[in-house]
Amino acid sequence: MYGVIDAVNVPANPELVPSGDRYAVSTEYLRTMRIPILAGRGFVASDAVAGANQVALVSAALAERMWPNESPIGKGFRVGGLDAPIFTIVGVTGNVRHSGLDAKTTMQWYIP
Repeated sequence: MYGVIDAVNVPANPELVPSGDRYAVSTEYLRTMRIPILAGRGFVASDAVAGANQVALVSAALAERMWPNESPIGKGFRVGGLDAPIFTIVGVTGNVRHSGLDAKTTMQWYIP
């Protein structure tokens, strides 16, 4: 689990930063796993090229927690501290129970 920090609206209390599970995935992962893209787009090959802008997908649960009643597309977040690189959100995925069908839904973010 990694603390996800809004790049613009940083909470004063670090305990308010939500945690999310990080997954590094291929461009075909979401389609293969039948994880829907609810907004924006999935990854394309150029997203994974060294030196490319750092983009990410976030789950609907993480998007709602971080940016309630707003579109997260184009927003940025950091993971691991205020000096960490900013990831730009290009898409929102459906929520996934990665640990099993009876597991609690967690917040996820994906990088190429």
